[in-house]
Amino acid sequence: NIQNEYGILEPRCFQIIHQPILDGDGNVIGVLSLLVETTDQFRSKQLIQDRKQWLEAVLDHLPVGLLMVEKQTGKITLMNDLAKKMMGEDFSLERPTREYDEVFHLFNLDGKRLLFDEYPSTRVAKGESVNDEIVRLVTLKDEFFVNVNSDFIPAMYGQDAAVIISFHDITLAKRSELALAKSRKDLRVSETRLFLAVEASQLGFWECSLLTYECQWSEVYRKQFNFPEGKYGGQQSETIEKIHPDDREQIVDRLAVCIVERMPFDFIFRIIGAEERIAWMECRGHFQFDESGVPIITIGTCLDVSETKKVQYELQEAKEKAERANEAKSAFLANMSHEIRTPLTAIMGYSELLRENDLEEKERIEFIAIINRNGRALTKLIEDILDLSKVEAGKLVTENNNFPIHSLLADVIYIFTDEAKKKGIALSFSTDASVPAFITTDSVRLRQILVNIIGNAVKFTNAGHVTVRAGCVNSEGTSCVLNIE
Repeated sequence: NIQNEYGILEPRCFQIIHQPILDGDGNVIGVLSLLVETTDQFRSKQLIQDRKQWLEAVLDHLPVGLLMVEKQTGKITLMNDLAKKMMGEDFSLERPTREYDEVFHLFNLDGKRLLFDEYPSTRVAKGESVNDEIVRLVTLKDEFFVNVNSDFIPAMYGQDAAVIISFHDITLAKRSELALAKSRKDLRVSETRLFLAVEASQLGFWECSLLTYECQWSEVYRKQFNFPEGKYGGQQSETIEKIHPDDREQIVDRLAVCIVERMPFDFIFRIIGAEERIAWMECRGHFQFDESGVPIITIGTCLDVSETKKVQYELQEAKEKAERANEAKSAFLANMSHEIRTPLTAIMGYSELLRENDLEEKERIEFIAIINRNGRALTKLIEDILDLSKVEAGKLVTENNNFPIHSLLADVIYIFTDEAKKKGIALSFSTDASVPAFITTDSVRLRQILVNIIGNAVKFTNAGHVTVRAGCVNSEGTSCVLNIE
């Protein structure tokens, strides 16, 4: 420290140079010392060092990453703090260029990995311009979207030519942009799927303002209510006019109730569609109210349920038909139970009488004949029941055969003779001369018919007599209509 002209001590710098003094024989005989003041040189060097540190601090505080790359080798020679953070702790300026590929990669926005010749620094070194180019930087631990700008710095001040690269981290903005693009794409896909689903479901959508009674509707709704092509809106009254007159007042009243009770609606009604065709519509929807409770909008859907209604009607008809058939079956079986008991009672009764030892031979023969006759009748009744099962299974067939009609009539009359006697009524039959001795038809079915007719006559006659008469009418050649009453 040396006192200046103002009496203030200030630091001064000196360089001391020592030089040996030699004699003629080369022996050191003394030392020559030279004291050179270097204060100005030291201060200049310190100033340069300070400015270098200041410049590095400025670069480190830049909001962008900054790299300096040698033109010839592609080696990174300078990095600011933000660049170091983005490149990661695994990267350093001492790392050889050949090892760069081990710690980071660059990709374009299409996802293609960039080769070294495609790097922005390499392209600038070849004379290209790189301005606002977006690439994806992938390090060992992270990845970034960066906006890259690069320029060439020629050799100057003793420094080799280099490429300066600045990159701005736009990861958040880019990810938001990509997320928004994906959301828009997903929305378009969802809208497409919704449109296809709506078309497939055949749901007609509509919305109506309860302040202006202006309505808007979808294409399906337009077709359902047979509005003109391209007409997707109109007055509420236009829709109401399409409702069947018999349903119109009821629908309006029910809507009014739903508004008062603030409840959704769901009802089925008829509309008059194209070519005056009646269609059944299922309408569902709800009302929206303002803060004061006034209804302002109604929104809903309509579905053509005509086919469902048709199926329901057919099912109801089939159900009623099945119930009638079941009732007829029950009645038939009830009648059969009565008809079975009649010959069965006769068989059991006359079987008991045959045990009597004092029966005459004539009586025994008559009793056996009665048992035999009622046995055949019981067999036929059982065949009737089996035929009913065949009818239900669709397997009943008719079989024509030639047989004596008088004998068949007599057999059926004999079946009910005992029952008629017990009731105290006379049972007889007569045949007209027009009835041939033999006829050709299904004897089994004819016998079933006669058993039912004559059995009912005896069953429901409490006094008097039952007479069965047979005759032929409308005879033509070998054919005639057999009339039995």
